Amino acid sequence: MVRFFTWQDVERLFEGSRSSWPGCWNDVKVYSDSVLIYFKPVQKAVEEGKQYLKQVFTKNYNIPDNRILIDFTEEFLEVVFEEDEDGCKRERQYVPLFKDTYLNSARAEMGIKSLPGARLLAFHSYKGGVGRTLSLISMLRECTAQYPEKKILFIDADLEAPGLTWMLENRGYGDVSYLDILSVMNFNEDTEEAIERLAELIKTSTVAVTTDKVRQEHFFIPVYRERMQVMSIFSNPERILKTKDNKFYITETLSELGARLGAEIVLVDLRAGITEYSAPFLFDPRVEKYYVTSTSLQSVRGLNQILGEIYGKTNSDILNSRILMTMIPETMPEEKILDIEDQILKNIEEPFDKEYSTFLREDYIIPVGFDDGLIHVEDFWSACRMLSNKKITEVMAGLAEELFPDQDEAKEVFGEEEAKAILKKLNAIAEEEITAEGNSSANMLATASIRELVKNFRNGLPRIVVSGAKGSGKTYIYKQLLAAKTWSGFEQLVDPDIEESKRNAIIVPLIASFNLKQIKNMISNCVDYRNAELDHAVVKGSYVNDNFKTLRVLMERKETTTRGEWIQAWIQAILRSAGGSFQGLPELDEYLEGCGKRIILIVDGLEDLCMDSQLAKSDNWKYAIRAICQDVINELDSLDYGNIGILVFARKDMLSEAIETNYEQFRNIYLRYELNWSQTEALRLVLWLAAKAYPILAKGIDIPNATKEVLVERLTRLWGLKLGRANSKEAFSDRWIMAALSDFSGQLQARDIVRFLKYATKPYASMNQIYRDRLIMPIDIRNAIPFCSEDKLDEIKSEMKNIYEILEKFKKMDGEKKTLPMTLDKIDLTGEQISRLESQGFLKISDKKYYLPEIIRLALGFRYEKGARPKVLSLLVK
Repeated sequence: MVRFFTWQDVERLFEGSRSSWPGCWNDVKVYSDSVLIYFKPVQKAVEEGKQYLKQVFTKNYNIPDNRILIDFTEEFLEVVFEEDEDGCKRERQYVPLFKDTYLNSARAEMGIKSLPGARLLAFHSYKGGVGRTLSLISMLRECTAQYPEKKILFIDADLEAPGLTWMLENRGYGDVSYLDILSVMNFNEDTEEAIERLAELIKTSTVAVTTDKVRQEHFFIPVYRERMQVMSIFSNPERILKTKDNKFYITETLSELGARLGAEIVLVDLRAGITEYSAPFLFDPRVEKYYVTSTSLQSVRGLNQILGEIYGKTNSDILNSRILMTMIPETMPEEKILDIEDQILKNIEEPFDKEYSTFLREDYIIPVGFDDGLIHVEDFWSACRMLSNKKITEVMAGLAEELFPDQDEAKEVFGEEEAKAILKKLNAIAEEEITAEGNSSANMLATASIRELVKNFRNGLPRIVVSGAKGSGKTYIYKQLLAAKTWSGFEQLVDPDIEESKRNAIIVPLIASFNLKQIKNMISNCVDYRNAELDHAVVKGSYVNDNFKTLRVLMERKETTTRGEWIQAWIQAILRSAGGSFQGLPELDEYLEGCGKRIILIVDGLEDLCMDSQLAKSDNWKYAIRAICQDVINELDSLDYGNIGILVFARKDMLSEAIETNYEQFRNIYLRYELNWSQTEALRLVLWLAAKAYPILAKGIDIPNATKEVLVERLTRLWGLKLGRANSKEAFSDRWIMAALSDFSGQLQARDIVRFLKYATKPYASMNQIYRDRLIMPIDIRNAIPFCSEDKLDEIKSEMKNIYEILEKFKKMDGEKKTLPMTLDKIDLTGEQISRLESQGFLKISDKKYYLPEIIRLALGFRYEKGARPKVLSLLVK
């Protein structure tokens, strides 16, 4: 295997290993025929030097002959040791170039000053044709729209494929080009005077940028004034930096030039690939980088290589960069997109992933959908027009907004005592609402599924199944129905402005969870109202509990109860709830017609009823579920007068397991009523609860119908824009909190959201008000998650025992093996167990490795491998 092709390979190895040179070496010069080593005269310096060369060059260095072999040419470099008694160790001045092998993050300057003038935003890609220039134009356009008062300088620095210059050729070339500026940097000694003269020339080189609402002139510097300039380039970045003591001379000069023009930001379109034309921008940690890549193998692998060079050689922060993954086909699976993200960021995230890191991968890698309308762009102005309402435009609008966050903290601040009082009240509200057992709520958050329920049954009676995950709010709605006592009353809770129904319906509880001891009075009050309305069919207040006990006895039978027997059992429970001596559902329906009444049966507590049967691996519970959710509903649907409605609240995972045939068809019937706590609905719940403690949060908006953007903006007053200052590199508060509380199906549970508020507000009495622009401090947000995780696992243990049996395997693992991602050989799970955890969103398999969501990871005692945290949180956000 050839190790050295030329003497330059030898020079590169010497420079790369400079930090390990013998202490007496001052310098090494490598030439085409020899190597000259300067050293301080100390005892055995030459002998030790030869041993060092043998260690570094191995078989290519011969100690007796004292020479280094160039494999390819089979020639030798003679090694000469020369005393340098009066000399001192000559440290190399590294330069921000790809070729500088001496440059590494350990040698990069710490605490370098900020750029002297305007901010620099550089757009780079490994290969052309991925939308880099179009991304810059989109950023320019969005900055113009959002900040019409701000001036911008944009520069075409792509010397080999100057897209911006070509797109603006029709306007004329202008008085100064980027190549002119590089020449001035190379030969002019008076930088201040040069910048002043250049600024005067550039002031007349402007381009009108048009958006949907405004038109603004910005400064533009093309690559060349005339085409012949690119045919004979003398002053390139490498030559300029070799003559300057300031290794950041190029970026700092452009920053000062932008400031002299009155520009606040400078956008630079860089040459694609690994090129020294782009290197000064990429290796300056103060330059904000926007890397653009397609999903092609060449683009992805190339970008990973570039990122490895940049973050290996400098103190740059990946959070100061954005990676735009463009041209993603609509049909590309989410799993494939995540795999491409992993390839781009391979070995890149580890240095930035700390135990208490709060950043999310979506903070710096942003997928952009494919816009086929942007494939062919004729010129700059047509590009501006075509970018209207495009996917890249939406992305850039968000990034532009982040450039200048609102820093006016004095606008709205909380006094410490005021904040403590609000948090105390919110903590009490969360305590009351922590489970559905509480009965203090006077109002009700109307999620999309609940609004759909009310809208669709303004006249007729519902006979439906309302499904949702554990803790999604099924029992909470059951409680609100009890409190309302009538369907019209429930409609008023959902929408106070709704017109009262002409023909009301009475709420009649059929069974309830035996865990709901605290709503015993609510059931009693509901039954009393029912008896008053149906005074010829009075029932005892204990019938709800009697129904549950009777059904449980049937569930515990050793012999299997048939589906037909379960249908009859449920019908008998309904008849007991109706009172009187009705012989069947048709007779009850006719009685109600005669007295002009209607009833709606409500069913909760199925998981309690079925739990023991599930653990015993019996099919009894499945027959019970099918009977009430399919057969009984069909019986009620077929009644002549239709005076009996029913709402069955059931856990989604139980339904999918019990209804083995055509489950998806069954689910689709009731899909619109499914209780899905998406992240937007979760934010809605947080604001609804927080507004009870601090009504100003909801002033002027309709929470049930507010958009996600409005919810996020209002909640900034609760927990801040970011988990730090608005311009910090911390994660956005809403995104991080939602990721920490979500499962892998993208769902949250209402109970987890309320728990979070409980624990995050609990330290109100001793809070350290670091930020006065918000109520909940970042440290309290972070500290709340482990408590939420512990409660979550306890809840699963008591209420989802069949799931806990699987999770217990993770909990009992050896502590040293508890790292994520986890390979499949570290734990013994059956295919059925894996499927159950995946269906609950508690497990995800990616690249043959297990991942656990934050909401259970902490309680199970798992930690992350270095660099794994951003991917897991990214999976949860998506």
